[in-house]
Amino acid sequence: MDDLGILLLFSYFIIIAILAVTLTVLRVIGYWKLFNKAEEKGWKSLIPFYNQFVFYRLVWNVEFFFLYLGGSVIVGILNGFERVIKNPFLGFICMVISIAFTIISIWINWHLSINTAKAYGKGKGYGVGLFFLPNLLRMILGFSDCQYLGAQE
Repeated sequence: MDDLGILLLFSYFIIIAILAVTLTVLRVIGYWKLFNKAEEKGWKSLIPFYNQFVFYRLVWNVEFFFLYLGGSVIVGILNGFERVIKNPFLGFICMVISIAFTIISIWINWHLSINTAKAYGKGKGYGVGLFFLPNLLRMILGFSDCQYLGAQE
């Protein structure tokens, strides 16, 4: 019985790993196709951070990329400090700042999703879907016959 449990657990992890690799490959191909539709070189979608920088430039505004990136770094640092700080007031301040940056990050993701939909000729409803299911719908957007229209205001 013990060997069967280990075998089942191992099989479960193998299936999850295969699924994760498959979805990652499809996501990369979808991003590559989105970049090609915008007349950017597809290899730019493979480089971490740079792919997001280029994507923000294509569909919205690069300044928001830096705000999002800086906010993520600050939240990470403050969450680390919050665990170490013994002063309850400073811990509370760290928590409030972390929550504020998290709300800003959600706002940025919302607008990035809406602007991505607009940049590829889709409506706000598709943008809402992009907010909740970004990897799936970006992949669908990449494989669809939609055209890149440029960043819309």
